Amino acid sequence: MKSMTRTRRMILTGGLLLMAVLAPGLSSMAQAAGAAAPAGYDAKRDPAADVRAAVQVARKSGQRILLEVGGEWCNWCHVLHDLMTGDKEVGARLHEGFILVKVNWSPENENTAFLNAYPPISAYPHFFVLDSNGTYLWSQSSDDFVQGTSYDRTKLLAFLKKWSPASPQKKK
Repeated sequence: MKSMTRTRRMILTGGLLLMAVLAPGLSSMAQAAGAAAPAGYDAKRDPAADVRAAVQVARKSGQRILLEVGGEWCNWCHVLHDLMTGDKEVGARLHEGFILVKVNWSPENENTAFLNAYPPISAYPHFFVLDSNGTYLWSQSSDDFVQGTSYDRTKLLAFLKKWSPASPQKKK
């Protein structure tokens, strides 16, 4: 009986060691197999503080602020993230004209107090355009950009161009 307990302990210990060795690789294997990488929404962040910080940068740079509301649970948020980070033209247009602030909406943190200052959201992800002082300018559903199982980059680029400031100052 004693040897059986010792054998079980050895198997359990060996299994735990094996998992510790393999775990770092499992994450990258899951991503390679199609599991979504994080889209940048953090339930613990304070969106009001993030906007205050963005206003400081936007005032100096002449950029506008683009609030992107969504969550890690949202498949379309991941699709949008992949387009914005994977398409060089979309990424360049975004970062040239805007300070991007991602605002989490999830069951663990709906950010209700913050989001009550803006029009209702019908679907996620959702955009709010703010001027460089943080004043609300426009509400935009990402549904308007959907094309099949992705987003129409031409429509997204047109939106970014339309709402970019006329001539943001170049970053030094």
